[in-house]
Amino acid sequence: MTQLNITSLDFDSIKSDLKLYLQSQDTFNSYNFEGSGLSALLNILASEGQLDAYLANMVYNEAFLDSAIKRASVVSKAKEVGYTPRSVRSAVATVLITINSPSTYPLPSYFTLPRYQSFTSTIGGITYNFLNLDSYVIPNTVNGYTANNIKLTEGSLYSISYTASIGDPT
Repeated sequence: MTQLNITSLDFDSIKSDLKLYLQSQDTFNSYNFEGSGLSALLNILASEGQLDAYLANMVYNEAFLDSAIKRASVVSKAKEVGYTPRSVRSAVATVLITINSPSTYPLPSYFTLPRYQSFTSTIGGITYNFLNLDSYVIPNTVNGYTANNIKLTEGSLYSISYTASIGDPT
């Protein structure tokens, strides 16, 4: 073997290729590569070769992230470098809810906040819609109902329905 094979990517293949190359040289043809200090050097060289191959692969894959336009292309390239993007998610707010009520009449011991109750908030002139994805039981306090750690998710509830007309299957 007059040339070193440099296409291997894994440790064992790189070490084997280095051994074959050195055994083909006149200087090292009688060496015992398994029982000598040369084995330790081959391990170091094979490790370095594997790290270089990994680095080159990562740099090559990252180079195309800048030029990807379609989301599918970006996701594909991101997966090659070990990152899996997730879909866009709504903002979530954890809030304290207080429902004040006059104490002129007795109140029930709890109030149930139904699932999908809508809330709005206006910040800087922009109105945001929120809703709770779970129902909550809010206990009665002295002047009304108070609950902490209520999770509200930004967005609105909507549904899509389809009508299918099935004809005679025969």
